[in-house]
Amino acid sequence: MSKIKYPSFVMRVISYHVFPVVFEENNCSFVRNKLDIYLDNKNSTKTMIIIMMNPSDADDKLSDLTTNRVLNYACGKYKKVIVFNVLPFYSSQSKKISKKLQNICPGTIEKFLDTNIACIEENIKLVDETTDIFLATGYPSSDIKEIQDMFENQLQELYKILINKDIQVFENTKGYISQKGTTYHPLYVKNGLLKESEKKLRFNNVIKLS
Repeated sequence: MSKIKYPSFVMRVISYHVFPVVFEENNCSFVRNKLDIYLDNKNSTKTMIIIMMNPSDADDKLSDLTTNRVLNYACGKYKKVIVFNVLPFYSSQSKKISKKLQNICPGTIEKFLDTNIACIEENIKLVDETTDIFLATGYPSSDIKEIQDMFENQLQELYKILINKDIQVFENTKGYISQKGTTYHPLYVKNGLLKESEKKLRFNNVIKLS
C-alpha cells in the first residue's frame, strides 16, 4: 500500500510517536501511537475513535487507502477522527513487521507495546456521549506465530480497556465477527463500502479469541 493524499475535507492531521525510532532506509518513524484527523464539518461536534490492526502509511502529511476509506465514512458524521492500532508498528503488510522488529531488542519492543496500550487507555477514559468507538482490527495475515501471538496478547489487553463500553463495528457479508473471532478490518468490507453494523459489541467480559 502506498501513500496517497488526504481527502479535501481533511483540515489538519497530527501524528503521535511516543517513542520515535528512525530507520535510515526510509527516514520515517517506525512507531505511531495515535493519529488525530480534523474534518471540515460544521454540522457535527462528534468524535470517531477507530482501533485497527497496525499503521500502514498514514502520517501527518499523507494518508493511505485504509485511512481514507475510514475518513470517507466519517465525513458528514464526525468533526474529528482518532486512529489507534493494536500494534503500533508501521507496515503495509503485517507479515513484514517481524523483519522490522529484528533490529530492536525485546525490552524495547515491550515498551512500545505497553506505551501504545497506555495511550489508548488514557483516551478511552475521556470518552463521553459525543464519541463513538469503532473496533476494526482484522487479524494478521502473517503466518509468523510471533506476530500472531503479539497481536492476540495486545488485543486481550485492549478488550480489558473496552469492558462496559459500547463498541461499533463494520459489517461484512458474513456478519461482523470473523472466523478468527475478531472484528473486520475496513479493507475487507464488501466493495470497500463501510457500513456501520446495526449491532453493537458491549464488552462486559474479556472476549477470548477462537
